Amino acid sequence: MALKKTLANKTWGMAAGLLAGLLASLLAKRLWKLTTGAEPPDPDDPETSGKAAIGWLVFSGLAQILLARAAHELVARRFPPAPAAVEAEAPAPADA
Repeated sequence: MALKKTLANKTWGMAAGLLAGLLASLLAKRLWKLTTGAEPPDPDDPETSGKAAIGWLVFSGLAQILLARAAHELVARRFPPAPAAVEAEAPAPADA
């Protein structure tokens, strides 16, 4: 059976994704500072080492992915997709 996303599902999904992105950014920065003792590196800064820049990009990207996935799962459980309406099939034209 086909499922149709409702307006509430789409709206809350978008809001949850935005909130998850903001939280992931804050959480990644705090965890980086807690574990390394330094501010997260700026990948655009020419003085930043390649290792530090790649480490930060992987770490912050993973935080974004994990929190966005968790937010979308939460919304999917709270607002499950509705069954799509079954369209009535038109009768086949009769050969004359």
